[in-house]
Amino acid sequence: MRKEIFIFIFTFVLIGAGLLASPTVFAVGGGGGGSVPSCNADNWDCTGWSQCGSNGTQTRICSLTYDCPTVSTPKPSESQSCTPPAPKPSAKPQPQQTEPKTPSCTKDTWTCSTWSQSCDIYGREQRTCQLSFDCPNIETPPPPESQACEKLQCGNKSTLRDRVSCRLNLAPAGAARDLEIQYLPEACRVKTGAEQKECVGRYKSFQPCWNAKEGDERFSCARNVLKLGPLVSDEVKTCQGKKGRDQVACKIALKEKVLYMIAFRFYDLETRAEELGNRGADLNAIADFETIVELKKQAFDKASINAERRQIILDVRKAWQEFISKVKDQIK
Repeated sequence: MRKEIFIFIFTFVLIGAGLLASPTVFAVGGGGGGSVPSCNADNWDCTGWSQCGSNGTQTRICSLTYDCPTVSTPKPSESQSCTPPAPKPSAKPQPQQTEPKTPSCTKDTWTCSTWSQSCDIYGREQRTCQLSFDCPNIETPPPPESQACEKLQCGNKSTLRDRVSCRLNLAPAGAARDLEIQYLPEACRVKTGAEQKECVGRYKSFQPCWNAKEGDERFSCARNVLKLGPLVSDEVKTCQGKKGRDQVACKIALKEKVLYMIAFRFYDLETRAEELGNRGADLNAIADFETIVELKKQAFDKASINAERRQIILDVRKAWQEFISKVKDQIK
């Protein structure tokens, strides 16, 4: 019994030391003898073949799982030839997206409409402008969308009444712009050549007087422009003191000054009527009155005798009274 236990322990030690593959190498039994089991090959355990590489070879790994003591079995092959798979077509390289280059520029671009066909009451033409190209890092001011009118609004009307009415419906700036383009008072329009030029010059010389206070101050300004004294009788005496051609020339010049002074008074009534328009007087009534006065001024200029001139003065006075009677309830 002790011998059997010793053999078992010894065998277990050999197995633990790796000298025996299995405890079944020796049979342990009472009184009986043991023998080595028969084998004819080593045992090898191999993994599966790898995928075929591009070089036409596939591999595996083999490990010895049982070493037969009496036999030496060659290790199985761990590589073999194979047919590699057809290469996949390479994708075409996609062109790189590049941002479009911003063209060099020096200013913004503006697109404007044409100027308006008609001018507004302020004597201005209008248009609209839009930014069509914004140049980076540049700030270009927009073009002007308003400019002084380049064409007449009233001066080219066909009738006196239409011209007067047109001017009355303009703002002061619009009326002034019309006069800048063409300064031609109605009294001068019927004249031609040198006479028209002289008439225009005379009316222009009166312009500062409209800034004077209405009444004596304004009339005094006009007399200074005409170089006419406060009393016509004194001017007559001065001419009578001259002789011959000098006296004749003096009387002609004095008569012309007096007639222009009367025309200025007519003009003053028109201006006063327009000032009443700013206080609510009907513009049509003003246009009617100014048309009458302008026609009377033309008749006064053509009159050859004093009786005609006196009648015209009375007609203008009557027209003024009728106008005031018509608009007095409208004035604020």
